[in-house]
Amino acid sequence: MMSQIEKLRQKSESTRKQIALLSTFVITGIIVMFWVYTLGERFSNSSSSITKEASSDKPLNILIGSVGNLSSDIRANVSDALNNTN
Repeated sequence: MMSQIEKLRQKSESTRKQIALLSTFVITGIIVMFWVYTLGERFSNSSSSITKEASSDKPLNILIGSVGNLSSDIRANVSDALNNTN
């Protein structure tokens, strides 16, 4: 692996930029293909698991509940950290 990196360092800057661009497109393409592949499964699972009660929740209530959960989690973590240092 290191010898390949050294060979790449010896190439011209334009060649290195082309390789970096191609690598970026390939990695992005793989991620997009994986995302598209799992997208159908996500929609089929989410539509069947939504209950009437969950869909009637108001967005503001959901946000307030999330913030409340976050603050209690932070308090618990700080408390654990303080107990561990003592």
